[in-house]
Amino acid sequence: MLLSQLTDEQVRALYPEDALPALTSRTVTSRGELFAELSVVRERGFAVSRGESIAGMHAAVVPLGGPSWLNRPALMASVPADRGDDAALVRWAGELQRPAAYSGAGDASTELGEGRRDRHGDRQSASRPTFDTEDHENRRP
Repeated sequence: MLLSQLTDEQVRALYPEDALPALTSRTVTSRGELFAELSVVRERGFAVSRGESIAGMHAAVVPLGGPSWLNRPALMASVPADRGDDAALVRWAGELQRPAAYSGAGDASTELGEGRRDRHGDRQSASRPTFDTEDHENRRP
C-alpha cells in the first residue's frame, strides 16, 4: 500500500534492480510484477496480501494519508489465510476505508494544524508524497 503512493520513478530509486527478494513463495519477485500490482492498488485504493509477506497470513490495507513517504500511515486488518478468501479481503478493505475517510485521511496535514513543510520550506501535499533520493537513497518505506 505504501509503495503505491510513490511514483514509479521513486519506486525505481528504492529498488534499482529488476529482481526482488522473495519473503515467501507468493512474494512478487520482479519490478515488472511490482509495478503491475502497484497499478492495481492505485486504481482501487486499497491493497490485499495473500501471503506475499508472511506465509499463511492474508491482509487488507488502506492508506490514511500523511505529509510525506516517511510519514504515510496505513490501516490494516490481517487474518490467518484459512479465514480470509478474496471476497473477505475486499469486504475488509471496504470496512477499513470508512474509518480512514472519517479520520480525514484525504489530507492529514489539516489534522496536524499548520501542515508539514519539506527541507526547502515548501508545503507538502498529502495527495502526493515527497521523496528526495539524495537524502534517503538507502531508506526503505
